[in-house]
Amino acid sequence: MSSDQVHKHFLEVLAQQPYAADQSIIQSIDLWSNNFQIDQFSQYSPIIITGEKGSGKSSLVSHWIEYHKEYNQKSNDLILYYNAGLSSTPSYNEALYNFLNILRQEFDQPQRTSIFDDKLRMQFIKFLTSSSTLKSTGPTRKFIIFILDGIDQFKENSGKEDSAEWLPITLPENMKLICTATSGSEAEKVLGARCKVFALDKLTKKQRNKVLKQYIQKYPDMKNSENLLQVAEFIKDNDCCGNPLYLKMLIVWSLSCFPGVQKFVIPNVKEIPDLENLFLYSIRLFSTSCNHAVKKVLSCLSLCKNSMTKEEIAISAGISLKVAGKILQIYDSFLIKHDDLYCFSNSFFHLEAIVENPQSLIKEISLTLSEHQTMKRMTEYLHFLSCSHNYKQLKDKLRDIYVFAYLYTNHYKFELCKYWQELEKNNFDPVEEYNKCIEDFFFNNPGLKTEEVVQILLIFFSFFEEYGDFEQPKITAFRNYPLVCKESLEEVGLMEEIDKNKEIFIEEPITPLMESERFLIEETKNKILREKIAQAEVGKNRKKASSLFHYKRWLWIQFPWVALSPNISPSKALAMYKSTSDQMSYVKEKEIYEQFNKILNPEGFVKTQVKIRPQTSKPVMRRSNTTAQLAKRVGLQPTKLISIVNEPDTGNTSSMSTNFLNLTGIEDRPETYCINFSLRDTGINNVLLKLDSQLVKFSQQEINKKHKEVLKMQQQYNKLIESRRLKEREIESIVVQISQLQAKHREKEEVIQKFNTLQFQTNKNLEKLIIFQSEGDYLVKIHNSCIKNPPHKKEWKNDIISAIETCENFIKSEKNHIDKYNKDTFEYNSKSSTIKPLMTEKKLFESTTLEKLSEKYSMNAYINKNIVKGFNRRKLLLLLPEKKDNSGMLQSKIKRRKYTDAKIQVAKLYLEQKITYFEGLFEKLMKLSSDKETVDINSIISKFQNQLDLLDQKAGIEKSLNELKIEKAHLEEKLSYLASKKPPPVEEEEPRDFNEVLDRLDTTQIKLTDLEGKVTEQELKIIKIKEGFLHMWKKLKIEENCVFDKIRIMEVFGKFGDRLTGLLKSNTVKQKIEEKEQSHRQKEKIWNAVADKMIFIKKKSSGSSAHSAKTIQN
Repeated sequence: MSSDQVHKHFLEVLAQQPYAADQSIIQSIDLWSNNFQIDQFSQYSPIIITGEKGSGKSSLVSHWIEYHKEYNQKSNDLILYYNAGLSSTPSYNEALYNFLNILRQEFDQPQRTSIFDDKLRMQFIKFLTSSSTLKSTGPTRKFIIFILDGIDQFKENSGKEDSAEWLPITLPENMKLICTATSGSEAEKVLGARCKVFALDKLTKKQRNKVLKQYIQKYPDMKNSENLLQVAEFIKDNDCCGNPLYLKMLIVWSLSCFPGVQKFVIPNVKEIPDLENLFLYSIRLFSTSCNHAVKKVLSCLSLCKNSMTKEEIAISAGISLKVAGKILQIYDSFLIKHDDLYCFSNSFFHLEAIVENPQSLIKEISLTLSEHQTMKRMTEYLHFLSCSHNYKQLKDKLRDIYVFAYLYTNHYKFELCKYWQELEKNNFDPVEEYNKCIEDFFFNNPGLKTEEVVQILLIFFSFFEEYGDFEQPKITAFRNYPLVCKESLEEVGLMEEIDKNKEIFIEEPITPLMESERFLIEETKNKILREKIAQAEVGKNRKKASSLFHYKRWLWIQFPWVALSPNISPSKALAMYKSTSDQMSYVKEKEIYEQFNKILNPEGFVKTQVKIRPQTSKPVMRRSNTTAQLAKRVGLQPTKLISIVNEPDTGNTSSMSTNFLNLTGIEDRPETYCINFSLRDTGINNVLLKLDSQLVKFSQQEINKKHKEVLKMQQQYNKLIESRRLKEREIESIVVQISQLQAKHREKEEVIQKFNTLQFQTNKNLEKLIIFQSEGDYLVKIHNSCIKNPPHKKEWKNDIISAIETCENFIKSEKNHIDKYNKDTFEYNSKSSTIKPLMTEKKLFESTTLEKLSEKYSMNAYINKNIVKGFNRRKLLLLLPEKKDNSGMLQSKIKRRKYTDAKIQVAKLYLEQKITYFEGLFEKLMKLSSDKETVDINSIISKFQNQLDLLDQKAGIEKSLNELKIEKAHLEEKLSYLASKKPPPVEEEEPRDFNEVLDRLDTTQIKLTDLEGKVTEQELKIIKIKEGFLHMWKKLKIEENCVFDKIRIMEVFGKFGDRLTGLLKSNTVKQKIEEKEQSHRQKEKIWNAVADKMIFIKKKSSGSSAHSAKTIQN
């Protein structure tokens, strides 16, 4: 069972199970999937669903998929689902590889999907950016929805949780991403701040009862259970049943009846407070009636890669099929069954507490799979071989060409490369193993054509080219001895491929001394420094670019075989299989794999079919003689005139009787004579006498005449019969002659055909002989080039041995240098430990001195300001004139004060009138509501205006953020590209003043904190404005829904105003408003009269006021 089938069946099973969660989450997710905004959240960013283990995240996703398919049938969306909990070794690479293969098939992309993890992720991000330009081969797709179920379970090779930082946050319009993660995981922390989060809470009491009812409706036998009331009370009283998986386990085990198994007894809550304790309690309870084999069965299912059959579980656990069937029946509702294969439906059941002695159990499972080997179960068998560290048997299985053909497909290609990477660490070479495998296959199948041989070799070329990403980081560069006679290789057609990979051969011979000269100490130090710098820039987990070591070795070993077909140039054929030079579509790749499988399959060879020629039988005439009855009937018929007509022979093979009747004109029907007499005249006794008298009347002459006519007709009839017989004999003889002539003609045609086929075969043989001659010359050239360039030489081995010795000497010298370096670093660290506290004290002293100096400078500046102020005051006192009689000035001051007091009183009255006016309005509005909250319209309008400004600012900030994110993505691509290259040597820079840099950083941090505080204040204000506005909207009882958007806010204000005007138009409110307007007009008239009088008084006292103003200024 492949992973795609497991995931499809898993979704189908979950959709059929009872579900009682909140439907609003499903509806909101569906709105988001159709590009609708949810709670001011961008519809182009992904969604993450969080919750504890067993909280129903996967079931929510499955029910949403069913809901989406029902209500969005016309959209025809492509939903790609992957659950990490259904695999024992989940990884991002496996999920992305499956997604990209499906998308490649859907959109017929020419680019081949990579196997390496970094390239996979970059290829996935590139596909997301270029998705708008792609066109599907089948029906048009509205949206492509990716679902990663359980991203917190994706792990690295070390076993840690793989980070989710690389996942894209902004997606194109036709792409959607849904993730699920357990609460508290690192994935939730990373994506929770940048994505829309749907947190699943525990089930309420109503929801728990609903789930119980659904189970009883689905399984009616549960009604008759004794534990039904106990289960219902336990569900109501305990909050631990709010977990859906916990509730399901409790209902299934306590209410269902398993034959031959002990009944489930519900213990105290302290014994089963959570999922893990309940699961372990069930194992302890059911193991007594199942021969204590529950742990073994469950551990087999938790250790398998995808799934296992019942027989495999029983044999590996050492139990009978009945016991295995019992255990699987108990845990059936928590398993996925498909074609007699079982696996867990939740990652929670892969507990380490279940498995005891995993290595011994892995060995037993691998033994059972080796006894029952099939190609469908090969992936599971290889998984257990790698887990048991049985590398020799793993190598033997992978070395088989049929296993290679099964694994080197889009589904299992990644696993094949991983297995060979593991084998290569244990000193197994894939090039040597597959070379032996191909030699054995060619030896056992001598009837293969040269084109088929080349095609098999090219498949392995493509494998080693892709396997270059999985090469070891410390692998050596491929070098071979110098080439001889390049012209022969150019004639064969391999020189183009060798020129592309120049590291395959050495142009000049190199002696061992020259090799030792290369390993100089200074050069190696520079190399080590460069490698350290590159690793620091690229990262610890970043891998070097592939050197294609295995590809070059395979090319060098197999080049005479690749060059066997003279019609195909090897360089072009190799370029067809390279993803870097020529991009291959999904259809072409599938055709190549099918051809490869046809070559390997013995049924694929063409068989000559022997065709048996049908024998020709001689034609036989149908003879239908006249019967005696017909002859009698003809003789007894009345006499008629016969007109004999000589007609030509038509060659018909009809019967003689019908021809005779046609010639004579006699119709095939009976005739009778009529004798007229009546029985009334004569009695019954005189009837015979009457008949006799009438018959006697016929004269004897007429009778004789008729007799003569009958004789003549008989004679004519006899003559016609004889002529008919003669003609039939002649026709039979002619037919026999014709059949003989036809047989001779056919024999002649067969001879001609044989001659033509022989002639055609001879021409073909001549052409083949000419081709064989050319191929013979071609093979002679290949043989000469192979003799001149053998794959192994004694001199080459000696050179390698001497080079190894020099390397060992160099390693010894480098070890001495490393020891010295370690000593120097230890001394430096000891000295630096004494210097560090001094540096910290120095920094503290500098900071304290700066603070003190700043305080002193501020105090001095404050003192100087006060001194200057006192000096100026003294100046003014000295420059003042002598005191004079100021009685006029006092009177003017009194008048001005009275004027100002009157003005202030009038303004106060005006303000009080306005306040009373607005308070009356609000009292009338508040009478409509039952709450005692006070709302100010001016403040609401001002807040809405501020909100509009804030929304504009927010849109601008979001645009700038999106632009920055796009720039970040481009920079990350550049970084990944630059990481594969070696960086230039680092030049020493001049020392900088780090205090300045720190000061700049402090200022930027202060600004950022201020901006964050302002943003939070603005958001709080917006929320308060929203609440007040919605409250007023409800109290005014407006029928339409309030949509608080930036685009429709003016329409909302218009509706709000219309409602207010409608209320104000009522009679009681209108009268009071008119009365207050009249009073307001009267007060305005009074105010205008007072103002005119004050202006008149001001003109009179203009002279005195000017003098008083000067005194006031002084």
